[in-house]
Amino acid sequence: MKIKRINLLLFIFLSAAAFGFAQDAKTTQKSTQKPIKKVSAPAAPAISQDDKAKAEEYFKKGQAFWKNLDINEAIEAFTQALKLYPNYIEAFGERGKIYSLIGNNKEAVDDLTVYLKAQPDSVEFLNFRGTAYSALAEDELKYEENRDKAAANAQKAETDFNRILTIAPGESRALNNRGRIFLLFGLY
Repeated sequence: MKIKRINLLLFIFLSAAAFGFAQDAKTTQKSTQKPIKKVSAPAAPAISQDDKAKAEEYFKKGQAFWKNLDINEAIEAFTQALKLYPNYIEAFGERGKIYSLIGNNKEAVDDLTVYLKAQPDSVEFLNFRGTAYSALAEDELKYEENRDKAAANAQKAETDFNRILTIAPGESRALNNRGRIFLLFGLY
């Protein structure tokens, strides 16, 4: 079990370095993000204050698990929070970020899309979703019959990275990740 955790840690840190996440995200986040708010859809069923409080407890547990790199427990805690409070935008964002980092790219795109509907100018989360789209495109390129799907996902990734560069011109992670997409498709 100890070796699996070390391998997982190594994978996460190498992934982060490969995608340029080693920079100080706090500086980018402070200068480019609006305050996070909980958004509820008008047609969503009302939830009790008790369920909302329990969801917030699960969210805090998820953050603690994530901080300790207990990946499965963090995902499960965020999932429990979402079962109790289906419009808990921050839980979608955190779970989507974890999915992106561990390579569950389809799930990452799904969760981060929900988050980005509420926070469309979040550079951090646009980068995670763009990275997930990039990984999906790269996986699909392995099979000739999926070339159109790969191109569509690459276009979505490029759109996310371009959006970042509109919000934060010169943002190096977005430039790096957009460049990877160009290289992947031979757009020199």
